[in-house]
Amino acid sequence: MLDLIKLEQKLVATLYEVFDVDGVTIVENNGSIMDKGTHLHVHVIPRFLSDGFWDNQTLMPHENDVKLLTEKLLTGL
Repeated sequence: MLDLIKLEQKLVATLYEVFDVDGVTIVENNGSIMDKGTHLHVHVIPRFLSDGFWDNQTLMPHENDVKLLTEKLLTGL
């Protein structure tokens, strides 16, 4: 995992240098939401202030037990 983080850092630094980006969004997809046979993949998306990236994003709300999540994180899982 450390190798992946180092690669992401290098990619981000290169995007800033080459394309003069305003930011970078990194999205990691894994688990049962993925296509069969795909374990993990990462999107490294160069971002610009006027790119409209979030303009068309909609999510369905889901109830989550934040108290349970907090307890698990505080107890070290």
